[in-house]
Amino acid sequence: VDDKLVIRGFYRVAIYDYGPNGEPNHKLVSDSGLMGPNQMTNIGFLNYIAYVLGASAGSNLVSYAALGTGTAPASNTGGLPGEVVQVTDQRRPVTTSFNGSTQIQMIASWASGYQTVTTPIVLQNAGLYALSQTSNQSLMCGKTYATQTWASNQSAALTYQLNLRDT
Repeated sequence: VDDKLVIRGFYRVAIYDYGPNGEPNHKLVSDSGLMGPNQMTNIGFLNYIAYVLGASAGSNLVSYAALGTGTAPASNTGGLPGEVVQVTDQRRPVTTSFNGSTQIQMIASWASGYQTVTTPIVLQNAGLYALSQTSNQSLMCGKTYATQTWASNQSAALTYQLNLRDT
């Protein structure tokens, strides 16, 4: 059988300044551009694809996203290198939508309060998880990109798209 399923993930990280009256997402100051394709992890293939298709009790569904300062995740890892973990809920819940039958889009956002250090954080990667606890190493996929600076008075937004193809 020549049937195969290809999953390619692409994402964009945007950094925003607040408006003069505290309005969030007032002015886009940094855009990573569309980055990808991403690195699927072995955990991603097993827990998020195979176990879901097999209705296994060990299956995971993407529910959270993370930003980090490290490189691309290895295929045999469960964590995002340099994951930003300044507060207990640093992984943010995703809002999921479907574009036709072949694309899943997840969006997550971080208000300025999530970046709490006085010096800006230099972001360099992003990834998708099932659980919010940073101790849970269940990374489905992730990718590195050129750097972006995220200051404590700025918000961040991640749009992650998984494209499903048959070739």
